[in-house]
Amino acid sequence: TIEELFKNKRIKYRVNYIDDDIYILGDYDKLKQVLINVLKNSVESKDNNLKIEIDNHLLRNEICISIKDNGCGIKDLEHIGKGYSSKCEGMGIGTTFSKNIIDKHNGKIIYETIQNEGTTVNILLPLFK
Repeated sequence: TIEELFKNKRIKYRVNYIDDDIYILGDYDKLKQVLINVLKNSVESKDNNLKIEIDNHLLRNEICISIKDNGCGIKDLEHIGKGYSSKCEGMGIGTTFSKNIIDKHNGKIIYETIQNEGTTVNILLPLFK
């Protein structure tokens, strides 16, 4: 879904994923929208030479999906997921929506950021057994 945007904006990206069947109990469309929101925020974080890395790995009984960019970072990290935005465009509702969806899936969404160096978003979801 987002690959065409990456190509149009000449974004360098790398995807590394577990090549095993992994099952989670959840709403596919809503979880897909969360990933699109996070990737869209990464795309909007820098105009030139943007690099995005998408990884996943297993942690005990969870899958961790990690999206890392080399964008401008998040200025007010404590406001993430509360309907606040420091972006020039947008109202910040994407992060609030994403947090609510991940919460409803008994997961966590964790933001790590360094100003002018980038942001990593880790989405942790429980595995279905």
